Amino acid sequence: MLTLLMALVLSIGPSPANQDAGGGAKPPPVPPPLPGRELGKDATAAPIDLKPGALPAATTPSARTAWERLCRASLGPGDERLPVTAFELALDVRYRGSASQTNDFDSVYRFLAPGFVRIAIHDAEGHDKRVLLRGPTGDWLADLAREEKIQLDVGREYAEDRRQLDETVSVARNFVALTDPRSLRIASVEMLPAGPAGLPEPLAKHARELSWMCLKSPDFRLVGTGAGARLFRATLGFDPKTAWVEMALVEEDGAVGALLPSARLVEMRVPKATQGFFVPQQILVYSLEEGRTPAAFAAPAGMDLWIKRADLRAALKPEDFLINP
Repeated sequence: MLTLLMALVLSIGPSPANQDAGGGAKPPPVPPPLPGRELGKDATAAPIDLKPGALPAATTPSARTAWERLCRASLGPGDERLPVTAFELALDVRYRGSASQTNDFDSVYRFLAPGFVRIAIHDAEGHDKRVLLRGPTGDWLADLAREEKIQLDVGREYAEDRRQLDETVSVARNFVALTDPRSLRIASVEMLPAGPAGLPEPLAKHARELSWMCLKSPDFRLVGTGAGARLFRATLGFDPKTAWVEMALVEEDGAVGALLPSARLVEMRVPKATQGFFVPQQILVYSLEEGRTPAAFAAPAGMDLWIKRADLRAALKPEDFLINP
């Protein structure tokens, strides 16, 4: 299904620049906090007795039916529905920076629950050129062309790199959570009369052709949000005929109002059956436009990702997230 895949990789900067959602019968643990604000007066704490896949008793029949359709639409052919605990994605990435400048590269993105990630940017021959990782020995940046390896765990000059790793882990957790929506702990689900405000064209036009649902769960994660168990709000736009989710806006739950800087809008295209699930082959990630009031998403997308290969059953081990000597 969705795949709030990636605000991802993006700019592993030239300078030296959590976590899972389980599935099946066992509820995922409440994740440790990412850096950010403490639970504020406008934040919504997550109920402690939520169970994966169970809808609240107050869910309306229309919302329950729509949610069940979304769950079915996320599944590809086959019977195996084991939780996704590790994955490897080969990606073509176009990253748009300021002044409409673009940076194209290919990369391999690996994740191992609960919070190890490794992003390798490749050279023209397909070899690792730059690696950003979080593993058993901490956070590292390796520039293999220069034979430089830098530990990022301490130092003010590496704060942006650590933030990128935080965001990459949070995106991986969202990807895992939304690949199999039955694994989510759900605080509420309701149908919406229309999509969210602030969408760029032509997304706003397409949004009017979709059905919309609002889902609240503690099993999402956004960088810069508060500590502890809290709720996040996912606004999902899905095709009324196929129930395939085509747009997802994830933000903090709390007082309804202007979008916060941590909000992410993802557009998903070209679903493909992959190891028992449907995974989008193209993912467009939009960020808020700086200085715009009221807050709205900028166009075009800041990132355009094509998934060339996806392994949702990757046989990864903690040792695969060590910096090479």
